[in-house]
Amino acid sequence: MNAPNSRAVEISAREISDMLAQAIDRLCPALGLNGQIAHGKMYPLNPTRADRTPGSFVIEMTGRHQGWWKDFVPDDGGDALDLVAYVMFGGWPITRLAKAEALRWAKRWLGIGDSGRISPDASARMQKARVAMDEAKAQAEGMAMANRDKDRRRAQAMFLEAKPLAPGTPGWRYLTEGRGIPLDRMERIPWAVRSHHAMRHVETDQVVPCLISALLFADGTFGAVHRIFLNKEGSAKLAVPGPHVPVKKIWPRGWNGAFVPISRGQSGLSPREALAKGVRDECAYWEGVENAFTAAVLTPEWRVSAVGTGGNFANVEPPECARAVIAGRDNDRDRKTRASVTAKVDQLRARCEARGLPFFESWPDKAFKDINDMLRGVRS
Repeated sequence: MNAPNSRAVEISAREISDMLAQAIDRLCPALGLNGQIAHGKMYPLNPTRADRTPGSFVIEMTGRHQGWWKDFVPDDGGDALDLVAYVMFGGWPITRLAKAEALRWAKRWLGIGDSGRISPDASARMQKARVAMDEAKAQAEGMAMANRDKDRRRAQAMFLEAKPLAPGTPGWRYLTEGRGIPLDRMERIPWAVRSHHAMRHVETDQVVPCLISALLFADGTFGAVHRIFLNKEGSAKLAVPGPHVPVKKIWPRGWNGAFVPISRGQSGLSPREALAKGVRDECAYWEGVENAFTAAVLTPEWRVSAVGTGGNFANVEPPECARAVIAGRDNDRDRKTRASVTAKVDQLRARCEARGLPFFESWPDKAFKDINDMLRGVRS
């Protein structure tokens, strides 16, 4: 009769993913992924599309997020098992069938076979490896938290170095001349958006002006800075080589759920003041700072904020003073990007409906990419 501990142990998909993450340095070559590694991240070319320049596809090779990855084109990602499904079985979106195929592939690659159970010896080895990885992740998380707090203080200092938006500053010139936004029609210029006279753009090693915004959490605490790098004159975004060299950057990490407040709507009150006085208003969220400014000019009665990226629609929490919520959408030409942002907006919609808040989406005309292009008559 077998001893109780000699029975095969059931293994879950999460455990398979953990095992893949532990072997991420071997898994990437097995998936045909090779690229430059910097700061614990690999930047391979994306094999699911005609990717010619690294940068939009990143895989975490070390630290507390080891094995996780992100593709910035659909603005989504997943764990190590999702990586197998994404690369080997159909790209984005990852289907249930692709995940099932990925699970079979991963078991064979790990030497487990097709069985849903593993031997006690293999289970013990896996448990030991999991404990070691959990300890390493806990240590990495502690360091990451300390570094994030330090980085946030640096980001806040960077923001405070910048000047308030005013005529003559590069940021003002970019918004008024480059993007055609009549800032003089705004009752108040938001303090959360400023103009920095000289900031280094790492990829091109240039020191240029920058439109810098503060991403704030709902309680008013500082989350990160959103930067748009400009040309020397401030009349347009910085011109960069290739499509994947970013001129818009958010730093540091851990800012999900934060937003850039642009206008306070008809009441002119902060959300806390409005709630105290029983004032309710429409709260609108736009993906980009430029679009949020445009919306604030066109609909001064709305409380308008910028969410930084389309993925952040899923994380923002409308204030208690909200009477209705509007998500300002872009006409994304890429089908995958559009589907990804729609999924994020749907999460915001569900949260609003759970609170009994009316929810709407605002789109530009189909001939235009976004509301700012529509205001300027720039067809895509």
